Order: sequence, then structure tokens, then C-alpha cells
Amino acid sequence: MRSSPPSSLRKQALEGGIYLTVRRSVGLALGLVGLLFLTRIVGPSAYGIYNSALGLLSYLLALGQMGINVYLIRSQEAESHRLFHLAFWWLSLIGCALALIIVGFAAIGGHVWVKDGEFTRVMLSLSLSIPFLMVSVVPQAYLERDLDYKKVTTVEIASQICYYLVAIPLAWLGLGVWALVGGFWASQVMLVGGFWLAARYRPAWYWNPSLLKDMLHYSFGQALAGWLYYLRDVAPSIVLLPLSGKEAVGYYALAMRFVGMLTFVSDAIGRLSVPALARIQHDHSRLLRSVNEGMAIRLLSICTFFALFTIVSPWILPRMLGSQWDVGIVVWVFLLVAIHAFLVTVAGVMASVLHLVRRNRAMIVANVAYITTFFGVSTLLTWLLPAPYKLYGYASATWIANIPNLWIIDRNFRLAVGAPNYRLTSLWAVGFVAIMFAPVVGWWLYLVALPFFANRISIEAIRMWVRQIRELRRAQPKQDDSPAERMPSERSDML
Repeated sequence: MRSSPPSSLRKQALEGGIYLTVRRSVGLALGLVGLLFLTRIVGPSAYGIYNSALGLLSYLLALGQMGINVYLIRSQEAESHRLFHLAFWWLSLIGCALALIIVGFAAIGGHVWVKDGEFTRVMLSLSLSIPFLMVSVVPQAYLERDLDYKKVTTVEIASQICYYLVAIPLAWLGLGVWALVGGFWASQVMLVGGFWLAARYRPAWYWNPSLLKDMLHYSFGQALAGWLYYLRDVAPSIVLLPLSGKEAVGYYALAMRFVGMLTFVSDAIGRLSVPALARIQHDHSRLLRSVNEGMAIRLLSICTFFALFTIVSPWILPRMLGSQWDVGIVVWVFLLVAIHAFLVTVAGVMASVLHLVRRNRAMIVANVAYITTFFGVSTLLTWLLPAPYKLYGYASATWIANIPNLWIIDRNFRLAVGAPNYRLTSLWAVGFVAIMFAPVVGWWLYLVALPFFANRISIEAIRMWVRQIRELRRAQPKQDDSPAERMPSERSDML
């Protein structure tokens, strides 16, 4: 891949961030509409069954895709067309095999462990989508490697709209969990078809065992850490559902849904990290500065929305969710998993860099520590605590398990790149935790939070970011007029 001037890269990254932020903003609005109609109608039990199956499906997709999307995004221009074709045929093969295997295991495991026939049927219906979703990685990586997030945003918004256009009428008809399944299939058809049309990618037969070996070697090392970490997505199905019931899974899934909706700015920044940081992966000083800024900016972006949510939730949630949901349970579970989101934000920035510099073994060790701690603590707390508190114990395990994970990531990041600066992120994390718990604990926590923001370190950081944005805006017209500074398109070479 030909190098781009830092100013051009920053401009493209900012434009991509704007599109992804727009996508998440629209997704937030649609999600609120969905919660108002779907969640209110179907209730916690149906919502719990659907999300148990969806968590398993998401994990199986990550298992089959093996992180190949990251390999394609970071590929060099001269070899990109071969890699994309090779990835398509490999993912097609693995997708079909994985779907057949999962259908068999779902039919057996659903009856033996979960012992819920409806869960088994939902899981089987979702598993049939695996082959199609697997190959959609190729056109999506094609667009993201070019930082063409305008098209990515358009496709993803259209997919989400399709979900609600189908699911809401079916829910009104009383189909329960199957309304959610119907919406899922409609959205995935739009997502897969949209990526193929937007990328204009057409697969051609190509097979190279040595090149496939290199692709899988990198992708397996990159993906293994993710496979271990995201085993937590199957925990609601194999821990919470059998030990606490499907309503508990529904409450946990709803709290996680709120967390996901409110991290839209942070997700946009994080999604840009792979293609943007890949271009400076050999410059450790720039990587370290980017990580220090990225941790603080992403933490600020998610915590601001989390704090606002907890402040307004006593008035909004009862009207949004209706009488089937206990708002107090939703808020407390949200607060516990929000702490998990804080730690993931800090660790995730460093983890992206460790993958880029091929410290995949470090991430494997970190995620083994996380998933071992999580399954052990969540199972123990869910089993030992009385019925009203089992869900809270499970939610607490999400952030307790992040502590050893973050320690291992930090240690290896220091060895690979340098020592990160946690002063700003630590101040803001403590301050935002106090603000978030104030509505349910007491107003005095607002006073506790004030010194963590009104200090010299915080004020100087904000002033620096404002100054950088102003300088970039002043320089942008000049960059736009200079063809030499624009990012060269790679599409003609890839086709």
C-alpha cells in the first residue's frame, strides 16, 4: 500500500469517524424506537431467548471468520486482489461446514443443557444464516480498507431499518420471539446484499495453499485472542439461562443493549483504529501518542452518554419499557456492566496496537485470564447468591474479570511500544462512576465527582484537543486543493 501524508490520513480518518458517528447516531434513534415497540411488546422472556441464541450465533461467526477481515484490511496493494478472492472461497467452505456442525450441536445441546425447546428452534433458524454472513466479510473489508465508511454507513443503516420494518409488525401480531427472528433475517439479507453492491466486488476463482497458510497463520493468531475473550457472549446461554432463567437473560441483554447504543461515538473511533493505526504501526512514538489520546477520548465519549442515561432513566424507562419490565433491575444491571465498558475501552485501544505489531500471544494470555476469571466468578456468584441477586452477581463478574485482563495487556504494551499514560483516563473514570451512581445512591456523589474534572490535567487536555481541531480545520482547504496529498484510490488495482 502506498503511503499517505499524515495530514491526508488524519483527514480521511476524521471523515470516516463522522460517517460512523452518523451511523451510530441513527442507530441510536432507531434502537430507541425498537425498544419502545419491540422490547415493550415481547417482554423479558422472549427477549432473553432471542439474545441467548444471538449471542451464540455472533460467537460462532467470529469463530469462523478468524479475524480474516483484519488481514484483508492491512494487506498490501500488490497482493490485495489475490487475497480477497482467496478469502472468499475459504470463508465459503468454512461457513457451510460450520453451519452443518452447529445445526447438529444446537439440536442436541438445546435439549440436554438448556432444556428449552423454543431456544433450540430459534438457534437452529439463526444458524442457517452463517454461510451468507461469513462471506460478507470480504466486501465489507474491501470498503473499510479504502476507508469508504460512507457506503458502509449507508448499508448498515438500511439493514437496521429493515429489521424494525419487519420485526415490529410481527410483534404486534403476537409472534413473540419469532418477530425478532424475522427481523434478524430481513436485516441480514439487506446487510449482505448491500455490502456486495456497494463494494462492486466480484469473486474470481483463486486458490494458493502457501498464501492461505500465511493468511490463516496471521488471522488465527489475531482471532484466537478474540475467540477467548468473546466466549463471554455465550455465557448467558450456558450460565445465566440454566441457573437464573430466561427473564434474567432478558434483563442482562437489555442492559447490554443500552451500553451498546450509548457507545456509538467510541465505537466509531475504535472502528477506525485498525485501518488508521495500521499505517503508523512502525512508528512507536506516534502509536503511543495515539493510544494515550485515544483512551481518554473514547472514555469521555462513552461516559458522557452513560452519565446522561442514568440521570434521565427514572423518568424515561418506565414510559419506554412498560409494565412488563422492572426499571430498577435494568438500571442496576446497566451500572454494573458500564464499569466493564470503562475497562474494555482502556484495554481495547492498547489491544488493537498489540494485534497490529503481532503481539498476538500476549492477547491470548490476557484473554485466557479474562475468560477463566469470568466463567469462574459468574458461575460461582450466580449459583451461590439468592434468587433476587443472581443477576447482579453475574453482571458484576463482567468487570471483575477485566482486572487481570487489563493488567496483562498493560504489561505487554509497555514491552512492545512504551508506557501508556493513565492519569487523565483514571481521573475521568472515577469521576464518571460517581456521576453515574449518584441518581441511585445520593446527590452528594456529584460533589465527589467535581474535582476529578476541574483540575489542571483535564483542562489542559481539552484545550489541546480544541486547538488541534481548529488547526486541522484551518489547514483543510489547502489540503483539499492539493492532489498530491489526497489518498490514492486502490480500487482499480484490486479489481
